[in-house]
Amino acid sequence: MKIYPNFLLILWMLIFISGKVYPQPIISIKGELENLKGVKSVEILNCDTFFPEKYLVQVEQPINHKNKNSPTFTQRVWVGFKGKTKPTVFITEGYIGAYAGNPRYVNELCTYLDANMVLVEHRFFAGSTPGPLDWKYHTIEQSANDHHHVNQLMKQVLTGKYISTGISKGGQATMYYKYYFPDDVDVSVPYVGPLNFSIADKRINPFINNINGEVCREKIRNFQILCLERQDKLMPAFNALTEAEGYHYESMGQMWPFFYQALTQIGYYGYDTTGMGQYFDDVHDLTFSFFNITDKKLKFKKKYMKRVDKFLKKNGDNMIYIYGEFDPWSAP
Repeated sequence: MKIYPNFLLILWMLIFISGKVYPQPIISIKGELENLKGVKSVEILNCDTFFPEKYLVQVEQPINHKNKNSPTFTQRVWVGFKGKTKPTVFITEGYIGAYAGNPRYVNELCTYLDANMVLVEHRFFAGSTPGPLDWKYHTIEQSANDHHHVNQLMKQVLTGKYISTGISKGGQATMYYKYYFPDDVDVSVPYVGPLNFSIADKRINPFINNINGEVCREKIRNFQILCLERQDKLMPAFNALTEAEGYHYESMGQMWPFFYQALTQIGYYGYDTTGMGQYFDDVHDLTFSFFNITDKKLKFKKKYMKRVDKFLKKNGDNMIYIYGEFDPWSAP
């Protein structure tokens, strides 16, 4: 993604408006992290030369933040340390966060700001999954409270300015976090974060149908139809390739927590199948509701995204939204 100089200038002004930045000596924070209330463990990780120290921190979280006697689960948080008074990039990951444990991983905002990193894996994903599963607690409000709790813990150790950020579903989480806790961070930078008002947001396809020129769109559509017409030949070849590469179809597995949220609160996109109906023999519902693996009919409630949208339009100060020029997620 291309980063424009004006974006960097604005970000620097927002972060450092309160004063100058001076070099800080590196002091290990492992002991301080271990002493934070609710921290179950701190594991030292290998890291590259950007972060002198990197940790995997296991943080105890209530399954239901509205109940002080709630059962708890352990949430994974990755911390990259640069300096106690340096800025901290607070990443609201929307899915699994294990990539942050890669010794070479660093968020790009950290490199621009010479900042610490705190990455919070989303609840109900991978190593941050409550047990037993109770899906009614997989909501944007509960996850925002997770972020708030981690934020308040980390501020006891990392005392500089805070910048929240995330990409796609993580960018959405950045906006929800701003809605529920507007004063937790100094700047919010969601990347490609949509606010969908249905499980098949109607603003997507009109956007797609007006970008890149009619000739380009027609070529893409013709290619889609050609693939559907030849699916009896293409699918065996595709299946053979996936088997040879060791890929496997999964019933839902790691992605079901996302689809649960998409079908209840955060929405998704649909597909324009105009003129293609004759090619779909097995799938009649392209709104993804067929992914529901629970024994209950899930109901989408658009009021949550409407509330976030209204709040951010009126109160979304110190926010930088980043979208690709032709990215359909810029439509909603």
